[in-house]
Amino acid sequence: MKINKLIIIYFSLATFLFAQRGTLTGIVKDASTKEFLIGANILVNELENVGASADEFGKFKLSIPVGSYSIKVSLIGYKTIVKTDIIIKSNSELFVEINLQPTTLELSEVKVQADYFDKSVLENNLSTVTLGVEQVRRSPGAMGDFQRILQAMPGVSFSNDQTNELLVRGGSPNENLTVFDGMELHSTNHYPNELNSGGPINMVNTSLIQDIQFSTGGFISKYGDKLSSVMIINTREGTRLSNLVGNINFNMAGIGTILEGSINNGKGSWLFSFRKSYIDLIAGSFGLTAIPKYYDSQFKVAYDLSSNHKLSWSGIYGNDKILFEGVSENTYAEKSGFTDSVDVMRIDVKQNQWASGITLKSFWSKEFYSNITLYGNNYHDNIDLRNEYTQRIFDNNGKITDSKVVSARKYFNNISDNTEMALKGDFVYNTSKINKIEFGASYKFGGYKQSAFIDADTARYDFNNDGIFDQTIILPESTFSLDLNLFDNNKSYLYANDNLKLFNERLL
Repeated sequence: MKINKLIIIYFSLATFLFAQRGTLTGIVKDASTKEFLIGANILVNELENVGASADEFGKFKLSIPVGSYSIKVSLIGYKTIVKTDIIIKSNSELFVEINLQPTTLELSEVKVQADYFDKSVLENNLSTVTLGVEQVRRSPGAMGDFQRILQAMPGVSFSNDQTNELLVRGGSPNENLTVFDGMELHSTNHYPNELNSGGPINMVNTSLIQDIQFSTGGFISKYGDKLSSVMIINTREGTRLSNLVGNINFNMAGIGTILEGSINNGKGSWLFSFRKSYIDLIAGSFGLTAIPKYYDSQFKVAYDLSSNHKLSWSGIYGNDKILFEGVSENTYAEKSGFTDSVDVMRIDVKQNQWASGITLKSFWSKEFYSNITLYGNNYHDNIDLRNEYTQRIFDNNGKITDSKVVSARKYFNNISDNTEMALKGDFVYNTSKINKIEFGASYKFGGYKQSAFIDADTARYDFNNDGIFDQTIILPESTFSLDLNLFDNNKSYLYANDNLKLFNERLL
């Protein structure tokens, strides 16, 4: 009887697991003109007779069982490709964007061969690599941080394991350009350094990534502001099939949630994520005295104004805090029943940064399209160093039972703000199948402000000619403050780039 029950439970569970399904949605475009490709065929290689065709807006939708798949996308007049790393999760939606390259057909013979790589990636120079969300998620040791994956790329090195900074071809870390949804950012990391773009933890949520393009050389003139590398981060849009879906995620970077939904019956979508560190919740188990606390959030709203014009609004925010507080031992046998006082050094670091921008993407014809972006960003840093005079009370066993700060003295405080606003336009004109012209303009304005407070040391230590300590001279207490507006930055540029494709393949 028990065996029969186990068999029933086993098959019921197996049926339940098999019945779990997810949704694959996507859009198919011409890689050159970004035009929607109507009637493109999408087939799931691992499932028999399961596929779909792209509608008038190039979109498709498939409901398939949970699992890992690859899809083949084809259309007459375009090169067939196979897209791998299609991971379907239960009751969730995965969005993919497919870009097909035009090809010529010979009437005497038609040969169709699938390519496992997106041709738009292959057309880039040899120094360019593209990462998908599954590559980032599966990479061992990266902990969901795509910059740590890029550290292993050819031509890239790093100074230590504590940060994800990128040293590209011997250049400085501040020579790397980071572009997030069309916005140029100083950094996308928690606890960033003003002198480079690295940090210990990336604040970009991996689940919101569409793709990442990283180039260590040969990038076109519109990225010429930096010398070493260009990293372009594109985030995905929210679902257009449901009004509200969400999930809770937990990983090394923190615990958070992702919410998304459609707008106006699928004409638009919204996406929001929030993530917070949990180290402060378990710090007591490890005896940590400096506890990092951080949280970040991202959002993206997209809306189709028409079939040829799309408006999107995206943003990212990060907030970081860490307190270095000197802590003395808890037990002193020789101080049983006593009350004493001690100086404790306290270093308080607070940082936050944000970026937000609106982009209008327009298709004016099959050959010409444009991107107009208005964005702003800010980086704020506050470092406070002070000495606290603390009174401690000991019990009969020499253990501290109570303590309080009697007085505090600030020694150093530094506050800096870096703000930037920008308007830029990028235009692409495909004159023919082998020639593409890109041109654009940008205007930026902003500034860097810094204020500092320093309480001078009250003693000077003098040494004699032999370098031996001689005497201490007490100096009068003095303070000074500094408030600087170091620069108001106004920068503009124009660029033009002509891409002439002389051969069908990059390698002959």
